[in-house]
Amino acid sequence: MKRRHQTLRIGEVAASSGLTVDAVRYYERVGLLAHDARTTGGFRTYSADIVERLGFIRQAQRLGLTLRDIRELLGPERSRGRQHCQRVRALLTNRLEEIETQMTELKAFRRTLKSALTNCDAALARQTVDECPVVQALTQKRRQNGRSER
Repeated sequence: MKRRHQTLRIGEVAASSGLTVDAVRYYERVGLLAHDARTTGGFRTYSADIVERLGFIRQAQRLGLTLRDIRELLGPERSRGRQHCQRVRALLTNRLEEIETQMTELKAFRRTLKSALTNCDAALARQTVDECPVVQALTQKRRQNGRSER
């Protein structure tokens, strides 16, 4: 195990965090990470605690936070007390509301797909099918919207 005072090169950081070197560079480019220095050969060096920071970033992304949100949480102006906790709560609440909206939209989409499948099944149960009812309905809807393709 590496000690905290040791420095790591970007490849070691990537391997330790389960990310690619490109991902580490990207996080640095968008302001989530900073390298400590460069070697005389130009290689970036990082303190060992950067792996912990990358773990935080990955976990925050799994919660649905954007990189902008994460940058705000990790920023130098952040506080550690109640105000910081309230900000985290607000970010999570906003994300939950977004997910609830998406779920509502997905449920409506699911109903539409089920209806289309029912129409397909009904058409296939008949002896002859001139045109798939779903394709026919979509064509009519496109014409009604004035978007017929040429």
